[in-house]
Amino acid sequence: MRTISFVPISTSVILADDHPTFRLGLKQIVATDDTFAITGEAGDGLAALALIREQEPMIAVVDWDMPGLNGLDLVQEVRRERLPTRVIMGLGNMTERARLMNGELQIRSACGQGARITLSVPSR
Repeated sequence: MRTISFVPISTSVILADDHPTFRLGLKQIVATDDTFAITGEAGDGLAALALIREQEPMIAVVDWDMPGLNGLDLVQEVRRERLPTRVIMGLGNMTERARLMNGELQIRSACGQGARITLSVPSR
């Protein structure tokens, strides 16, 4: 009888946020699921784009508002360069959400470029 073994394939992920504590927490959460492999971290948008170009991860989880290159510009650059990475953009704080209320077209643009947007809802 022949034995067939399967090698699990991990989904490569990079994390990009200018808040190290948030990145650490997100990294700890993602690490609990062995179907994901965090292959890199960045503290700004330019470093995130460099990682995406270098590693071509399956997923990049990025902050909307980062120094160097914001999330929307990062998504546009990933699309322009036809990189295979899917971008998930997080909107974390009230200031960002308030700005987005006036920037619905920017959200539509990001989604049109292929980004997936998540909004965090504060607990009561």
